[in-house]
Amino acid sequence: MTPVSKRLEDVRLALLSALNDPRTNVRLLRELLAQAHSQTPELFVPHQVDTIFPGIESNQHKWGADYLSRHSTIAPFNFSRERLEHIIEVFDYCQKNGHKDFAAPAGTPQISDMRTAQKVPMNGSFTPSSNLEKFVAEGDLLTIRTALRLELNDNRLSGQTLKAALTWTQAKTPNLCEPLAEKAFARGINPDPGQWDVDYYGDQVVYLKTNFAKERFEHLIEVREHLRERRVDGFEPISTAAAQEPPRASAPPSSPQPASTHTHRAQPAPPSQELSPAFKKALLIGGALAAFVILLVTLVK
Repeated sequence: MTPVSKRLEDVRLALLSALNDPRTNVRLLRELLAQAHSQTPELFVPHQVDTIFPGIESNQHKWGADYLSRHSTIAPFNFSRERLEHIIEVFDYCQKNGHKDFAAPAGTPQISDMRTAQKVPMNGSFTPSSNLEKFVAEGDLLTIRTALRLELNDNRLSGQTLKAALTWTQAKTPNLCEPLAEKAFARGINPDPGQWDVDYYGDQVVYLKTNFAKERFEHLIEVREHLRERRVDGFEPISTAAAQEPPRASAPPSSPQPASTHTHRAQPAPPSQELSPAFKKALLIGGALAAFVILLVTLVK
């Protein structure tokens, strides 16, 4: 199995793990599946039906735990979008109709309950998120770097916590960082805060993918803190309670935005173009959903 094939398999298994979690939000799952198909179509294979791969049953009265288990078991071997969409549909049906072992959770699961919060206690010890700890233990360098880089998108985390995450990860993964270098897709660090805007931050995130240097990661934390202090859209600190609020409908891309007198950019770009709103929400929730997003991002060049 090639490294790329192994990564594809890992992403598929992570998505199936999320599908098998009764706490999972069906709407978010559908958004993640659609985004994955658009972003990484090679993740999916043509739908197949034969004596080994069962077809899709349209009669809902035949849907249940056994039927869902049969399709979930076969999905790793025929990972078609049609089969995955059907599994989600059956999962949703079983929840809504009160099937045993499919009771919908009472209310929206609390983000803090599903994601081990990263903390920097007064004694200086550090507790990583469950996914960061998991990927560090597995030892795949690309996945570890991706998981750590995506922590920058969590506006609940302070700069101090991000620095602690870097220190903790580097202690567990000695080859995590490489020497700071300037090359075609990793330009230098600008020390002038007056030049630190959303575009500059986004560029440095891209450069970090090419040159994962400790100095570059720490610089991103510094720029991130600068933008947070200026209350730039997309960087403002949020509490766990705020993160749990239902997402608001976003304006169409073509809608004009009013000019701001507080920043020199009229329409700030999002901090990370590689993450859709659904991906960001999954990262906040954590668990199998976050693992799926992290692994999926490793496939993006």
